[in-house]
Amino acid sequence: MSAYNSAYELSIYSSSQDSHSHSRALQPPLHTKPAPPTIDLLSLPLELHYLIIGHLDLDLDSLLQLRRTSRFYHHVITLELVRQLFVRDGHASLSLTACCYECLSTPGLDRLVVDRTLDISSWRSVCFRCWSKRITVDYHINPWPVVEIANGKEGYICHFCNWPVVNNGRDDGVDRLHASCRSRRRLVLFVWVAMAFLQFGIGVLCAVLAWTRYKHKDGVLIPSSVRPLPPFFQS
Repeated sequence: MSAYNSAYELSIYSSSQDSHSHSRALQPPLHTKPAPPTIDLLSLPLELHYLIIGHLDLDLDSLLQLRRTSRFYHHVITLELVRQLFVRDGHASLSLTACCYECLSTPGLDRLVVDRTLDISSWRSVCFRCWSKRITVDYHINPWPVVEIANGKEGYICHFCNWPVVNNGRDDGVDRLHASCRSRRRLVLFVWVAMAFLQFGIGVLCAVLAWTRYKHKDGVLIPSSVRPLPPFFQS
């Protein structure tokens, strides 16, 4: 008769207890309610966003700051929406003077041009970047056309970068270019003159070599001179 092994019975009991506890852990707890779905502000329909923005008492600066918070509001707050909120009966709000009517940027009054082609009561401020994109040949045919800055000053179109430059009340040719553009223009002129002299020197050197070192080679000399015909061609 074999001896009773209590250690074997204890191991079986402990393994069965572990399996029961593991199966209970895998079962979902009773009387638990599912978590409610989270509602995100950006998941609302687009029409509700327009209604919310329309009922908010926001000024132009707050609205543009909201536009910079996310890509969603960047596409929701468009140029047409700003016109509907701040342009009433054809008269633009005074706050629109510091905002570009093409890209809705606010770089400052000293970096905005007044578009004189539009009505005086409408939204006429445009930033330097958007203004430089519309520069055509007509602006360069008429030397240094005068433009009006949003801060009340006048300026000219810089012929180097096509950005307006404020003339500070003076009308001299020196003040019609930016200081940095003036330095770059001098550098470009110096490089252009240096390249012209280099090209002329290379041409003179090629001609001298063709008439001295390579005078017996027709493939080099003929492009630069006219040689007499051979005797059998003269008869």
